[in-house]
Amino acid sequence: MAAIVNKGLTAPTARSAVLAQLVVDQWAREHNMKSAKIIGGVTLSYSVGGLNVHAVRTAAQFGGKFVWTPVLNSAHHRRVEALAGMESSGGIEVINENDEVVPELKEISKVIAEHDIVLSLAHHSTKERFIMIDAAKEAGVKRISIIHPFQHLTKMSIEQMKIATDKGAYLEHLFFDLTPYSWDWGETIEAIKELGPDHFVLGTDSGRWSVPPPVPVYRIMIGKLLELGIPEADVEKMVRLNAEKLIWGEP
Repeated sequence: MAAIVNKGLTAPTARSAVLAQLVVDQWAREHNMKSAKIIGGVTLSYSVGGLNVHAVRTAAQFGGKFVWTPVLNSAHHRRVEALAGMESSGGIEVINENDEVVPELKEISKVIAEHDIVLSLAHHSTKERFIMIDAAKEAGVKRISIIHPFQHLTKMSIEQMKIATDKGAYLEHLFFDLTPYSWDWGETIEAIKELGPDHFVLGTDSGRWSVPPPVPVYRIMIGKLLELGIPEADVEKMVRLNAEKLIWGEP
C-alpha cells in the first residue's frame, strides 16, 4: 500500500501527519526500505469549530488530503441516537430547511476544490449526502467519498449506492469492528457484485482501544472477502487501487 490515512474525530491530523512522516522516513532509511506516506486531514467536529472553513484551509496548507464532515457531532447522528432512546440533541446541521447545504459548507467546498483534496461525507442521511455531493460538485470538488454505506446509522440501499456512484462518489466501507451488529457481510458482498469493485474503497476505521489495530483488521477483512468469493484482483482494487485514485487521481 502507498499510504496510511490517519483520521481523528476530535483533533486535526494534518499537522501530526507531517511529524509522523519524518519518523517513518527515518525508519525506512535506516532499514533500507521504501517509506510509506502518512496522510492526515481534519474532521469538522465541535472541537475544531464545526463547519469551520479556517480549520479546513489550515489542514490543506499542512498537506492534509481529507476533510471529513461531522461524525459523532452531526445532527443526523444525534437524531438517530434520540430515536434509540439515548439522551441526545442538537448537532451540526449540513443542510437547511430549503434542502440546500448551509453557507459554511459552501465555503468549505470551495477550499476543498481549490486544494483538490477529498471530501469525505460522514454521519449523514442519504438525502443529506445527495444534496452535499451535488453542491460540492457545483463548487468544483472532484474527490468525494461516502463513509459507512452499510452501517445501520447511515445505511443505503443498493439503488441509493448506485445513484451516489453515478454522481461520482466512492463508497467507503470501513470494517471497524467486524461484528454482525454493525453491518451485514451478505449485504456487502451483494452490493460489491451488483455495483462492481470500481466503486468501493475499503478501510478499517480501527486504531481505537476497543478494536484490534488496523493491520490485523485488514488481514481479517481481506481474508473474508476472498473466502466469500470476491476475486483477488477485485479485492486489490478496493483496498489499494481505488484508494490511490481517490487521493491522487488516475496514475
